[in-house]
Amino acid sequence: MKNKPTGRPQKPFWSRVNVTDTCWLWTGPKNADGYGQVRVKGRLTMVHRMMYELACGGGKIPDGFVIRHSCHTPNCVRPDHLSIGTHKDNMQDMIKAGRQVKEAPYFVGEKHPGAKLTLAQVKVIRAKLAKGANQKDLAEKYGVARQTIGNIATGHRWGKA
Repeated sequence: MKNKPTGRPQKPFWSRVNVTDTCWLWTGPKNADGYGQVRVKGRLTMVHRMMYELACGGGKIPDGFVIRHSCHTPNCVRPDHLSIGTHKDNMQDMIKAGRQVKEAPYFVGEKHPGAKLTLAQVKVIRAKLAKGANQKDLAEKYGVARQTIGNIATGHRWGKA
């Protein structure tokens, strides 16, 4: 199944797919979890969902359903590796494959994909707050929302770091 299917998305889509003997790997932009994404009509679209709609499902994916990867490879777009299911189905797949996170919390502190601050910066922020620094000024300096600084101050974010 090395041949690219016809009647599917054309260039530049296929220029971003590495067709291997197993998976068809998306090499274009990916989100923090490794899933391929492209902008379609101004909206970010997950590439595996787009491929499923075009090649497998014959239409829009119903609300509340996800597209599962039988190969457990987030950037795979090979149609026969994709199937529709519920979030619960997807979590059961993850557990069966041994991919569940055994340590909680999953993404903490600077390991979180959306983190804008390092642990060292949080410690400096807390020290400055203890000396009376203004939250708004700190937020501007570190490029985060004032509420983020407030949450650091109260321990709602970054715990006792």
